[in-house]
Amino acid sequence: MNEDNIRQLMKHLPEGYEAASKETGAMMRTGRVIREASDLMLLTT
Repeated sequence: MNEDNIRQLMKHLPEGYEAASKETGAMMRTGRVIREASDLMLLTT
């Protein structure tokens, strides 16, 4: 998946997904905080 695909996918995510992902700890990765949801998606591809 490339960055353009990720941008298209992110358009369909529900409102507030970024805040919820930070609150639930989804934006943590091996002790580091991922600042943007799109960065996390790039890491998982």
